[in-house]
Amino acid sequence: MSAAPNMRVERPGLIHLLPAFYLMLAAWIVFYLEWRSGSSWSSWGLYPRTLNGLIGVVTMPVLHADMTHLINNSIPLIILGSVLRYFYKELFWRVIGVTWILTGLITWIMAREAFHIGASGLVYALASFLFFSGAFRLHRPLMAVSFFVVFAYGSMVWGVLPIEPTISWEGHLGGAIAGLLVAVLFRKVGPQAPPKPLEVQHLTTERDVYLEQQAMQFPSPDAYGAKYWEEHAHQTQPVRIVYRFKRSDEEKGEQTNPAD
Repeated sequence: MSAAPNMRVERPGLIHLLPAFYLMLAAWIVFYLEWRSGSSWSSWGLYPRTLNGLIGVVTMPVLHADMTHLINNSIPLIILGSVLRYFYKELFWRVIGVTWILTGLITWIMAREAFHIGASGLVYALASFLFFSGAFRLHRPLMAVSFFVVFAYGSMVWGVLPIEPTISWEGHLGGAIAGLLVAVLFRKVGPQAPPKPLEVQHLTTERDVYLEQQAMQFPSPDAYGAKYWEEHAHQTQPVRIVYRFKRSDEEKGEQTNPAD
């Protein structure tokens, strides 16, 4: 799996958001088939800590008690699913698949003994993933998504508490935990914050230290400015140049006396 440094955002459209509709459509098709059969399919839901109840890990999100239950889950499912598809296109199906299974397994382990049905666990998983993923990546557009989730669905936090006995708060809590774990798992995959500008590093080799010492001991003429050198020009001693030469016809190469 490779990490994309920049986030690719495509123009919104119905075709672009179709995968989110597929999730909702699956629940509606199952509900229609259940209604046509004239019997309740709740027994196909998740029943904790039993082998037969493991089937509910897969079936729980598409089974609903009634039309009101289905509608209440369909609206946030389509909204959060569309946001996930729009901002995390490469991760969409992986996030859906892992959170789907993980939510069911956590619920199967920790929930009370009863049949648990409904897509609300998946809704909590998506909300949790969108919130924590934006916080982990520190990417402004994704952090804005995190704030949107808090603003629009912040009240969902009460759903993870055992307040209403007829509501599977364990499924909600399992979804929230699953979303957090998946956000950690995929934090390096998909859209990432743009890289920071490279900082100039201080070199500490012996040569660099020597050059710095020389620069401090013998500053360049520009270090003090032209005015400084004009004022201190009279303090400069004249330079004396001494030439040493020898005549070409001298075999022994004797040097001559210095001449001014």
